[in-house]
Amino acid sequence: MGLGPRGLYINKWHTFSASLLVQLFFGSAYTFPLYAPLLKSRFDLSQGQLEFVASGANVIGSCALLSGLTYDALERHKRLGPRLVLLAGMAFNLLGFLGLWAAVTGRFQASLGHLAVLTALAANGGMWADTTSLVTNVRNFPASRGSVLAALKACVSLSGPLFACFFSGLFPPDGAAAFLLFLALVPAAVALLALGFVNHCSFLQESELREGHALSAERRFSLALLSLGALSLYLVSMTTLEALHPWSRAARLAATAGAVVLLLPLALLPWGSGGLLTRRARLRPPLELYASEGEEGEEAAQSWGQQEAGGGIPAGGAEAAGAAPDALGGGASSQEPLLGSLVESVQGGEPKAARGSEHAALPELSPWQCLATPDFWLLSVVCAIGTGTGLTLLNNLGQLVTALSGKPRAVPVLLSFFGVSNCAGRLLLGHIPERLLHARGTPRPLFLPLVSALMSLACLALAAADLRLLAPAVSLVGFAYGGHWALLPTLVSELFGLRRFAANLALVMMAPSVGSVGLSMLLASWFYRRAIERHGGSGHTCLGRDCFQPTFLVLSLLGLASAACGVALYRRQRGLYRREHRQVARFDQETRAAR
Repeated sequence: MGLGPRGLYINKWHTFSASLLVQLFFGSAYTFPLYAPLLKSRFDLSQGQLEFVASGANVIGSCALLSGLTYDALERHKRLGPRLVLLAGMAFNLLGFLGLWAAVTGRFQASLGHLAVLTALAANGGMWADTTSLVTNVRNFPASRGSVLAALKACVSLSGPLFACFFSGLFPPDGAAAFLLFLALVPAAVALLALGFVNHCSFLQESELREGHALSAERRFSLALLSLGALSLYLVSMTTLEALHPWSRAARLAATAGAVVLLLPLALLPWGSGGLLTRRARLRPPLELYASEGEEGEEAAQSWGQQEAGGGIPAGGAEAAGAAPDALGGGASSQEPLLGSLVESVQGGEPKAARGSEHAALPELSPWQCLATPDFWLLSVVCAIGTGTGLTLLNNLGQLVTALSGKPRAVPVLLSFFGVSNCAGRLLLGHIPERLLHARGTPRPLFLPLVSALMSLACLALAAADLRLLAPAVSLVGFAYGGHWALLPTLVSELFGLRRFAANLALVMMAPSVGSVGLSMLLASWFYRRAIERHGGSGHTCLGRDCFQPTFLVLSLLGLASAACGVALYRRQRGLYRREHRQVARFDQETRAAR
C-alpha cells in the first residue's frame, strides 16, 4: 500500500507535515472543559461523578499500551503499518464523540458508565494517532528527535485553544451538543486526508544529500516551531480580547478564519525538500544499516552489491565515502560509520558493541528490560506527578473559577492561557535541550528537576491565588506541564532505544493514568467534598478558596519529590549523554561530508 512504484516512499517531510496536522486535530482530550458543563447539567452529575468521567478519559486516553504494541507488531510494514494505527485512532475518536453527541441530544438514555466509556474511547483515539505521529517521525529523524517531538507535542497542546476558537467562532454559547458532532467529524476528515502521506522513511533519503535545498532540516524544524508559536500567540490574543470585549458573530468567524490561515505554513514545510516521492540514498555498504527489513532492505543490499561488482559508484560515491573519515579527524572508520550506529536500532537490528567507550552502543531495551531498570521507575514517578498535576488543574478549571467567584466566560480564557503556555513549554523544552545536546553535550535529564520545581512553585501560587492571580498561576502550570510532555518521550527514546520505542513509550505513558486517578479523581475530589461539608452545603458546588487550596499544597510537595527523582536520573545518566553527544556530533559531520 503506498504511492509510486516499488522502492519509492513518501518524502519524510510530507509525513512530518501531515503528522503535525493530525496532532492538532486529535488532541481533543484537552477540550473536556468546553463540554463538561453540558454533561454536568444535562445528566445532573456531582463533582465526583464529573471527575470520574474526566479521569476515565485521562486514564484510558493516556494508555498507549495497545497502540504501542500494535505499532511495533506492524513495524515491518513501512507504509501500511502506521496507516492502520492512524485509522484505528480515527475510528475510536469518531465513535466516542458520536456517542457523546447522541447521548446529550437524547438519542439514547446514557448512564454515568456510558459517558465515561464514550469519553475514554474518544480520548484513546487521540492516543492511537499520537503513537503513529511520534514513533514514525522520531524514527524518520533519529538525530533530531528533540525538535521533532517538540513540534508534535506542541500541536497536541494547541488542540484545546484551537478547538476553543472553533467553538467560539462557529457555535452559539449553548451549542456544545453540536460541537461534539464537530469533534467527531473534523478529526476524521483530517485523518483521511493525512493517510496517504504517512510512512516510514527510516533511512537517509537521496534528496537529503542534494545541495541547493530551499531550507536545511534545522531551518525547517525552526520554521515549524515558529509557526506554532505564532499560532499559539494568536489564539490566546483572540480569546482574551473576546472575553474582555464580546465580539459579533462576524468578528468571531473572522478570528476563526485567521487561525486556519496560520495553519498553512505547516502544510508548506515540505516545499523544496525533493518532491512527494523519495528513494533510499545509497552511499556505501555500511549504510545498508539504514535499510528496512524485508523486501525493501533486500532490494537495497542487492542493488549495492550489483553496483560494487560492476564497478559502479552510487550517488555521493567514493569521494563522499572517503571524505567522511578525514572530516572526522580519523575518529570514524569507513568500515564503521556512525550514521549506521546511531540509527541501526530504527530498523530492528541489534546494536553493535563498539571498540571503545567513546563508541559504546546506546541502550536498546525491550519493555521487560525497561521494567527492571531504576531509570524506568524514576522517569515514571516524574511523569505521574508532573502530568497528573497538570491534568488535575485542567479537569477542575471550571470548578476552580466558580469556587473563586469567577464568571463562566473566564474558563475559555484560562483554557487558552493554559494551552498556549503548555505549547510554549513543549516548544522550548523540546528544542532548547536538543540544541544544547548537539552543541555542548548538556544531558537532557538535567531539565527534569527544573520543570518539576517550576510545577511545585506554580501549585504553591495556585494555593494562595485569588481570581486576579489565577491567569499567571495557570500559565506556569501549563508551561511546566508542557515541559514534561516534551522531555518524557525523548528521554524514553534515548534511555531505552528506538527499536521498541512504541511499546516502551506506552509503558511510561501508563504513569499519567496513575497520576490522573490518584491526584485528580481521588485527591482533589476528596478535598472538594470535605470543603462542601465544612461549608454546610448539600449540593455539588463548593465556593471559597479552601475548596482547592489543600489539593494544591499537597501537589506542591509532590512536585519537590518529583524534582528529587529528576536529580537522581540526571546523576545516573551523565555518562550516557557524553556518548550520545559524541555520536550525534559525528553523525552531523558524516552527513555533511556525504553531500
